[in-house]
Amino acid sequence: MGWIEVDKRLRQKMAEAGIPAANSSVRQITDAALQGGVMSHDTATAIGKLATLRLLATQGHIGNLDSARALDFLGLADAAIFSIDHGKPERN
Repeated sequence: MGWIEVDKRLRQKMAEAGIPAANSSVRQITDAALQGGVMSHDTATAIGKLATLRLLATQGHIGNLDSARALDFLGLADAAIFSIDHGKPERN
C-alpha cells in the first residue's frame, strides 16, 4: 500500500468520526484529526513526515531514488495505515 491508501484511510477515519475532510489536504486532515482527538500525536507526526518524503521524492530532491528507498517508503506507509486503523487516540 502507498500514499493513496494513507489518504483514503485517513479520510475514512475522519468520516467515521464525523469530522469533515472533503477538499482538504492530508496535512489539514491530520491536524484536524489530532485536534479532534481522532489520532495520537505520534501518528500525526509520522503522517507529516511521510508527506514530506513524498513531496521531496516527487520534486526530485531525494537524489538517487532506488527500489530500496521506494520499499522503505511503502513500509512507512503501511505503518501509518496500521496506526490510522488501529492506533489509540490521545485523550486530553
